[in-house]
This record gives sequence, structure tokens and C-alpha cells, in this order.
Amino acid sequence: MLHERCMNINERVRAYKQLRVANDAAEAYQTRLTQIKTDADRLLELMRTREALLRHTIEIEPIGEMVSRVEPRLRDLRDRYDADPSIITPQQALGTIPRDVSQLSSRLQEKLVNAWRAYTETNTIDVPDAFLAIFDQVPEARTTVGRIRTLRQNLSSRRARLPATDTDIASFRTDVEHLKTLVRELEGFPPAVLAFLRAAASGGAEIELLTDEVRQWLTERGMKNAFRIHAR
Repeated sequence: MLHERCMNINERVRAYKQLRVANDAAEAYQTRLTQIKTDADRLLELMRTREALLRHTIEIEPIGEMVSRVEPRLRDLRDRYDADPSIITPQQALGTIPRDVSQLSSRLQEKLVNAWRAYTETNTIDVPDAFLAIFDQVPEARTTVGRIRTLRQNLSSRRARLPATDTDIASFRTDVEHLKTLVRELEGFPPAVLAFLRAAASGGAEIELLTDEVRQWLTERGMKNAFRIHAR
């Protein structure tokens, strides 16, 4: 009687261990499939971004070799799964497909980030704080300066992340043109005044720059006392 009970207990323990091993294997495989799906979704999103960048003639380093290595295997797996979903089981060997998809996504993202960074650096303008500081004390320029600072911050945020759609790229271009227009407004002041303000904001203007035209301009705007003359 005792011997039979012990045998039954051993059988139950063995069965429990087998069930646990099978459950762990199933969970591990499900985690793997979930990761494959996540990487595949990420790859599709990156491919859409790549197509959008190319439509806007943004140069991207070629990735043909990577795609040609992975794409046929993914298509084959997809076709076989469509024909018979049961082919994807814990016993099926997916080989290096999960690793290849993950690596392709990482490499493609790196190339897209580099392309977007190069494009935005080339196609925007730098508006230094020192330049804007010139006009902080000019009443009629304050609204424009505020809009420039807002646009500059928005563009900086957009440059830091990949665009998802054509609309994102077009919106970036529109904002860059708007920024250029606002900067031209500030640069539209009389040349003598602009030269004086630039020098004053950069550490000090020579006395020769304080011409009659500049003094009159400052006086008309109540800015005559905004500057001081110091001996060097």
C-alpha cells in the first residue's frame, strides 16, 4: 500500500515536472513570437519612414544588401504561414530570422536617423540667442522675436525624432521657411541700426557706429537710455 502510494506520488511529480517544462517552453516561445512581431512592426514603420524620406528626395545610405538577405526568408515564412498557420509551433526552428529582423531594424533606424539629421542640418538656419538678444529691447520686434524662439524650439524637437509621414516632413519645411521669413523681418532694419545693435549685443559697439541716424532711431523708440558708453 505504501509502496503504491509512493509510486503514485512519483508519477504525479514526474507529470508535474513535464507539464511545467512544457509550459515554460510554450511561454518562452510565445515571448519569442511576440518579440518577432514587435520587431517586424518596427521594421514596417521604419520602411514607411524611409519611403517618405525618399519621396522628398532626402538621401539615405543604401540598405539593399540587408533587405535582400532578410526579405525572401520573411516572405517564405509568411506564405507558408498563410497556407498553414500550424507550421509555427514551439518545435519549428525559425533559425536566424528573429535576429536578422532585429538587426535590420536597428541598422535601418541608424541610417534613417543619420539621413534626417544631415537633411535638417543643411535645410534649416541657426538663429543664435545673441542675435535675438539684439532685438529684445526693440518694442516693435518683440513679437517677432517671441515667434522665432517658439519656432526654433519646435524645429529642434522635430530634428531630434524621425518623421513618421510625408506631412511631418512638409510641416518641417514650412516651419523652416516661416523661420527664415521672420529672421528677414529682423534683418530689415536700417543697415546702420542693425550694425550698431549687432555690435552692442556682441560685447560692445564702437562709438563710430552710433551715428546720427542710429541716435534718431533709438530716440524715436524710447531706447536712447538703453545703452551706455564705457571706456575700454
